[in-house]
Amino acid sequence: IFLIVVFLFLSCPAWSATYYVCSSGCNDENDGTSTGQCVASITRAHALAGSNDTVNFCPAGTWTGTLILTAEAGVTYIGDDSSTWGSGTRAKLQATGTTAQVALISVSTVTFKGFEIDMNSQDAGGLYIKSTDAGGNISNITVDNCEIHGSAAANWAYGLYVGGWGTSYSRDVSNVTIKNTSVNDTQH
Repeated sequence: IFLIVVFLFLSCPAWSATYYVCSSGCNDENDGTSTGQCVASITRAHALAGSNDTVNFCPAGTWTGTLILTAEAGVTYIGDDSSTWGSGTRAKLQATGTTAQVALISVSTVTFKGFEIDMNSQDAGGLYIKSTDAGGNISNITVDNCEIHGSAAANWAYGLYVGGWGTSYSRDVSNVTIKNTSVNDTQH
């Protein structure tokens, strides 16, 4: 019997969950397991989600700040699921001040789909896919159906950046797929 249980356990797909986050009408006291129990902050969604999980953002929601979203390894981020949420086109991440990037992917195996990244004419970068000094090589990243726009800053911020950073320029950033995505009104 022990061998049968071990076999069944090993043959099961990795467990995964979907968590729901919306900037209005939700509460961080919720468990995030449905649109009716959605959480309001990305921080709370990250506390719930782990590798192989999906974080489903309401496409009518807007989150503001500086570094708004830092991806976690193995997580899928969906910002354009109007079939679940019922309204909106893309979840919006909007800069409200100086920041190196509005959204950062510095880990492997991430899907980032259906977001609007608005640099909001701030001294801000948009979406950065980069290995960092503390991180190392990263791979298996997909960006799909995103819009990135709007930095009038004089520092030549990137709308979309893929590569090493800091002293880690020699690190590998590989197997990155960017599709159905536009970058507008940025200096880089």
